[in-house]
Amino acid sequence: MGGSIKTIQVALGRATLFMCPPENKMSLWDACAPQAILEEAGGVLTGVRGERIDYSAEDTLLPGGILACW
Repeated sequence: MGGSIKTIQVALGRATLFMCPPENKMSLWDACAPQAILEEAGGVLTGVRGERIDYSAEDTLLPGGILACW
């Protein structure tokens, strides 16, 4: 199951946490729609250090992984 689907599982309340570690590269486009859905459901999606994801970055890969939680 990909990271975007795992993030949706958190939004649905089927999981409380999903972490994509920095060594597992995730694309920006794999995070943007699930982030919108998760945040509308009351959750939070950030980088693993709590930083906001910069969708205007030139690189299309997230540099440090993500953390999705309630």
